[in-house]
Amino acid sequence: MNEWQNAEQLAQQALKLYEAGQWLGALEAIQQALSVQPDQDDWHFGMGLTLEALGRFDEAAASFARALELRGDDVDLMLHQATSLIQAGKPRPALDVLQRVKDLDPQCEAGYCYSIAAHSLLGEHQEAETNFYLARQVEEWCPRCLDHIAQSLAMRGRFDRAVWCWQKALELDDQYPGTHLNLARTHWHSGMADTALDDYHAHLRSEPGDTEALLEVGRLLFEMRRFAEAGEKYRRVLELEPACAQAHAALGELAFECGHMREAIARLHTASRLDPQAVGVQYWLARVSQATGKSHAALRHAQRELDRHNRPIPLSIDLARLLYELDQPELAINVLTPLLDVPTTTQPDAVTLSPDELASALLCRGAARMRTHQTEAGVEDCRRVLRHRPRDVTAMVNLALAYLQLQRYARARFWIIRAREVRPDDPQLRALHGRLIRVRFMAWVKNALKRVTGGR
Repeated sequence: MNEWQNAEQLAQQALKLYEAGQWLGALEAIQQALSVQPDQDDWHFGMGLTLEALGRFDEAAASFARALELRGDDVDLMLHQATSLIQAGKPRPALDVLQRVKDLDPQCEAGYCYSIAAHSLLGEHQEAETNFYLARQVEEWCPRCLDHIAQSLAMRGRFDRAVWCWQKALELDDQYPGTHLNLARTHWHSGMADTALDDYHAHLRSEPGDTEALLEVGRLLFEMRRFAEAGEKYRRVLELEPACAQAHAALGELAFECGHMREAIARLHTASRLDPQAVGVQYWLARVSQATGKSHAALRHAQRELDRHNRPIPLSIDLARLLYELDQPELAINVLTPLLDVPTTTQPDAVTLSPDELASALLCRGAARMRTHQTEAGVEDCRRVLRHRPRDVTAMVNLALAYLQLQRYARARFWIIRAREVRPDDPQLRALHGRLIRVRFMAWVKNALKRVTGGR
């Protein structure tokens, strides 16, 4: 058998391995075939598909580009190249390829559809909407287009419209991949926990081995205080991936919340051993140390968590609250300010935070600012809290304390009265009201003495 025939057999073997899901073997075979016959455009295309399946999108895009050089303009190849570039995080070059698709075939709906995704990644949401409506002129309703525009809408905080688009996509194709998961995440972000849970369960019925989704639903159940169910999800992850640091860490958090400190420490140390850079592990070790009276160890672990990058927003807020409790208000402010002071033209209050996250972050920063004598700034944070949570008693109490500090007693009285309207029988609020009366009386006495003594 000559070298060329051997290459043909390797290419056929690569196809069989690819169809069997044995992608590494398929890649090795097609690479060997191309080393003998490097000008086979179909083989470069096959290598691109294999690299796509392996998640090596940069290399896949290069393979599709080489196939295009050999074959000439081919819309299907261009679409594969564009989607690989999008997956590789290169939306701008993808748009150049997609423009060529539209020039060659203005009726190619996929050219507009993938342009929606590329423009969304670039933050060019107006262009994404334009391509969505252009796609609808070719095909009125397409699940993929609806999915892409829904993601654009969610990025802008337009969750109601995003949900409508994903639900419409499910009407057209009840098996469209990822839709229930996207709905779950959006409903969770919008504070609709029960609806999000239903969406997660719908996703897991079709993808029972999705460990990322299992971790997310475990976290949601944890937030809902349904600890037994959350533990079941985390243990299911460990059945599928025994070395999953996230699952061990999550079980450590769960053990802490249930008061099982030894188990919490063991789980958290296991997570740290499996992944020394795991986000959140040091925070929870700090919580354990704080709960067992080891404040210096707690601060040490909290400082280590500060060194981690890409913390989820809820964890950053929790870390700031812990730092405040550990008498580190300046560090708490440093954690929260980048989350809160993100200027946008459409939503000044940072679209990346949910309403509850935004209020919690503002409340913590407001208290920290007051403790560091930035009283006016703290007052403004607490006022912003009440724009999002009008009945937040803690914010009202903080405002009352701030105005007491500023000796603006009428404003302090106003916020105490507002707080007591929400909690009329709260003994702490009664005590605060009594404190205000005493402070005002002492201020009156002091001023009266000044008048009697001529200010001496």
